[in-house]
Amino acid sequence: RRHLRRMYGIALSDAFLAHRYLQFIAAKMINAAARGRLARRIANTERALLILKSCHPLLIRYALRTVPNRPKVFWYKRQFEIQLLFANYLELVEKTGYQPARKVVEDNIAELAIRVTARKKMLVVYVQKAFRGFLSRRMVKFFRSEMARLFQISVSKALKIQRLYRAHRVRLMIPKILAEKKREEVMNEYLKQTEGVLRKKKKKANNE
Repeated sequence: RRHLRRMYGIALSDAFLAHRYLQFIAAKMINAAARGRLARRIANTERALLILKSCHPLLIRYALRTVPNRPKVFWYKRQFEIQLLFANYLELVEKTGYQPARKVVEDNIAELAIRVTARKKMLVVYVQKAFRGFLSRRMVKFFRSEMARLFQISVSKALKIQRLYRAHRVRLMIPKILAEKKREEVMNEYLKQTEGVLRKKKKKANNE
């Protein structure tokens, strides 16, 4: 009986220790999950703060506008609050007495970062569109000038062919023209001689 009581006590002690160990493991896992979740919240907020810190104040002013179907956002007006926000937003939330709460501040920062990023993308699209339009206009202008140059080259070739053809025709017509001119000269000379002979005959006839 003593042996059985001893074995029973050892079993109860082992079960108690096992239960305590399981509770420790469960608490450890819960703490790790909670710390991981808080760390991810802090990391996401810090990334959003980096986006807000690197942007122009006009973008933040644009992001503060009221957008339908989107949560309202706010921003700090005092310079030291903004500096503390970028340095350690948890300390700022603590010093403001958790008014607003930490979750509200984190959601507000995330929403501002989303709006600023969307605005940046929109502005980049505008710049790209303007630049692509500038390049397209230059390409069209260059294309037109090249088309005009190619047209001039083709026209010059056609004009050269026409010039050569006209020169060939002129070279073929020159002998005919020279022959016709010579014939006219011979005929004129013949007419002069015949007119001289006729005048002499007429003068001789008048004398008789």
